[in-house]
Amino acid sequence: MSLTMSIDLKQIKLRDLFDGYVNSDEDGVVGYGGRLDIRPKYQREFIYGEKEQLAVIETVKKGFPLNTMYWAVARDENGNKILDANENETYELMDGQQRTISVCEFLANHLVVNFQKFFNIQKSTPEFAEQILDYELSVYICDGTVADKLAWFKTINIAGKPLTEQELLNAQYVGEWLTKAKEYFSKTNCNAAELMVIRGKKASDYMSGSPIRQDYLSTVLQWIAEYQGLKPRTDEGDTYMANHQGDDTATEIKNYYVAVMEWFGSKFKAYRKEMKGLPWGYWYNKYQRGELANNIISKTADEIEAEIVRLIGDEEVETVKGIYEYIITGEEKYLSLRQFDDKIKRRVYEAQAHKCPYCDQHIGGHTYAQGITEYDYKEMEGDHIVPWSQGGKTEENNCQMLCKWHNGHKSNN
Repeated sequence: MSLTMSIDLKQIKLRDLFDGYVNSDEDGVVGYGGRLDIRPKYQREFIYGEKEQLAVIETVKKGFPLNTMYWAVARDENGNKILDANENETYELMDGQQRTISVCEFLANHLVVNFQKFFNIQKSTPEFAEQILDYELSVYICDGTVADKLAWFKTINIAGKPLTEQELLNAQYVGEWLTKAKEYFSKTNCNAAELMVIRGKKASDYMSGSPIRQDYLSTVLQWIAEYQGLKPRTDEGDTYMANHQGDDTATEIKNYYVAVMEWFGSKFKAYRKEMKGLPWGYWYNKYQRGELANNIISKTADEIEAEIVRLIGDEEVETVKGIYEYIITGEEKYLSLRQFDDKIKRRVYEAQAHKCPYCDQHIGGHTYAQGITEYDYKEMEGDHIVPWSQGGKTEENNCQMLCKWHNGHKSNN
């Protein structure tokens, strides 16, 4: 643990936790007299099922320990403590969100478990109700740097329903910028999901994951960090988030995201299900840097679509998803072109008397090692005499067996 890190164990009564409890759904959840940020805006929705909720309520009702919870002292982007109007420390809930919301929703008479509400207990057994409100939670309160808290957060998040990497990072970079970014990328039916790319197809058709689990935000953060040449995220945090934590808006990342969507929307005029989850931002970055200028992607949308249709109809191409990688990079390896089967290679190997025709011709200055003019079968590989790019098919009359050196150094000629 860092020398700057402090961890204190406190006993917090349920009545104090419940004081000022407000659940505004996607606008966030607060409690502890407004001093505890239980769930920041647009972070993670309540995901406990009835069985899990019941286990929490029964644990509290019986007075059993509810497992330790973890809060962090809230600090701004400059490292200063965030205080309430009465100069009291405020906190962010690091671990225990689902348990906290379960019991608070039960106390608020919103959560129904086994057809029983807290309201009924208050009316029928007020002494028992007071006993529940006096229930004490064991809470570790952590204070330290972003890296300290992030490392600790990851450690305590091993069990239960783990947070995603982005949810872990969100807990460390609280501020107006993050609130604005979550509003755009992390809300159900958010603008990032609803953005129209081509007629009838939204960005959600191209992006993988779920906005409310921070998948969109995580993906775009990594895209824009690569675009700006920033250090990739590590166990110590996220450079882009750290650089912008104090911003009042998230305009830059939103504009970048829109630019990515508009770019590939202008290049690919038809949607196919294989397009979902492709690394559009990384490709956009390469395109903007001029690294794709000589490839098919530089052509018009009509020309690109015609090439995609041709490739889909090519029996040599075995993956549709790889077609898009090929369009972007021009590298045939992404097409998963058909390979010669073992029977064909065996016949050709025997017909060649176990020899490599390129070694015979001293092509590339390479010939048989140590004067041995035959190769074992496992030392050779099947190769297209006429390459696929020139119309060659994966047929026996277009197969030759080359030694591994020549097959690895052969160009399409």
